[in-house]
Amino acid sequence: MTALIEQLLQQRIGMDIRSVGQQSLQRVLSGELQKFACNLSSYQQQLPQSDAMWTSLVEAIVVPETWFFRYPESFRLVAELASHLLNKQDGTKLSLLCLPCSTGEEPYSLAITLMQQGYQPHQFQIDALDINTKVLAQAKQGSFRDYSFRGCPAGLKERYFTARDGLYQIHPEIRKTVNFRYGNLLDPASLPPKKYHLVFCRNLLIYFDQDTQQAAVRQLRQLMLSTAYLFSGPAETGAFVKAGMVSLTQRDSFAFADPQKQPQLEPAKSTKATTVSAAALKTPKMSPAKPAGQTGRPSSTRVLPQAAPVKKNTSLLDDIERQANQGQLTQALALCQQALIELGPSAQLFYLWGLLSDSLNQKGNAEIYYRKTLYIEPLHAQALKQLAALLRAQNDYAAAERFEQRLNPRK
Repeated sequence: MTALIEQLLQQRIGMDIRSVGQQSLQRVLSGELQKFACNLSSYQQQLPQSDAMWTSLVEAIVVPETWFFRYPESFRLVAELASHLLNKQDGTKLSLLCLPCSTGEEPYSLAITLMQQGYQPHQFQIDALDINTKVLAQAKQGSFRDYSFRGCPAGLKERYFTARDGLYQIHPEIRKTVNFRYGNLLDPASLPPKKYHLVFCRNLLIYFDQDTQQAAVRQLRQLMLSTAYLFSGPAETGAFVKAGMVSLTQRDSFAFADPQKQPQLEPAKSTKATTVSAAALKTPKMSPAKPAGQTGRPSSTRVLPQAAPVKKNTSLLDDIERQANQGQLTQALALCQQALIELGPSAQLFYLWGLLSDSLNQKGNAEIYYRKTLYIEPLHAQALKQLAALLRAQNDYAAAERFEQRLNPRK
C-alpha cells in the first residue's frame, strides 16, 4: 500500500523504511493524510510533484535526536586535531562540516570546543547541513531547553548562553561561526563546493541500507581534505571500516581517517593528544576503560563502548569486540550465540549483541537485546542511551523518555 512512498524516501534521501519501522511510517502517514485532507491513494499521486507534501513528510519522519556534547570523547579529540591541522595550514581558516546538523546542538558544540581552546571566530567556519528545513529554522534561532543540555559539562549554559523565558539563547559570537543551510548527502548538487578538515556525520547512516551507506561514505570522502578526519556515530563504525577507512586510537571518539588520502599520519601536537600513527590505526588494541575524569594518554579506540564487566572467562566476549572493531560485524554477531551457550547470559553480552544488531540495521533485535541488558542491569547507562535513541528514531517518544529518566532520576 505504501510502496511508492517508501521508494521515494529511498531514492531521494536514502532512507530504508526498515530503520524506523512500518508502524512509525503508518503513524506519520496518518498525520500527513489528515493535514492535507486526502486519502492514501490521492496522497501518493500528489507526493512526487508536491514540494509542500514532500517537505512535510521529511520533517515528520526524520527524527531530530541530539544534545550538546553528545559522545564527549569526540569533542576532546576535535580540540587536539584542530590544533594540529591549524598549525599545519599556517593560519588558514579551519573548515568543519556537520551533516546532519539537526537542531544545532552538535555544530554549536564544535564551535564552543574550538573557542574553549582559544580559537577566535575568524579562525574557523562550520557548515551545518540538514534535509529537514524545520530543524534548520530552529537551529538558526539558537534557543534551547534544558533537555538539550543533559550530560553537559558544569557551567556550560552560564558561560555560553543567556537565559530567557525558560530558554537558553546561544551567544551571538558563537552563532555567527555556524552557517546553517539545506543539504542532502545523496544529492551532490546540494552540497557546498569545498572540502573540510573535520567532518561530523553521526547517526545518519543508520537510516540507510548497506548499498546506500557505502554510497554515502564515498560522498563523504569527496568532502574531506587530504589531512581530514571524520567522526561517526557508534552504530555506524562498521560501514566506515567496510569502506576501508581506519579508526583512530582514541576510544569512544568514533573517529576515522582515510588512508588513501593520508597514508602517514603524524601525532597531534598536544601534550594531551593521542598518538595517531599509521601503525596504530591499522592494529588497534583493546584496553580497559579509564575511570571517569582520569587524565593522561587515552586508551585505544573501541568501536563498541565499554559494557559492564562479568566475572567469567570473557575470551569469547573479547573476540566479539575485536571482530567488531575490525568491521567483521556478521562474524561478531555469530559469536554471540556461542557466548550465550558457553558463558551464560550477562549484561555485557546482551549489550554487545544489541549494539551489533543496531549496527547491522536489525532494529527489532537491537531493541530486544538492549531490553535484556536492562533486565539484568536496570541502570546500564550505555544500554539506556542506545535504547532511548532507537525508540526516538521510531517516534516512540514516551517510551524513550522513560528510559532517559533512569539516567537522570532527579529530573
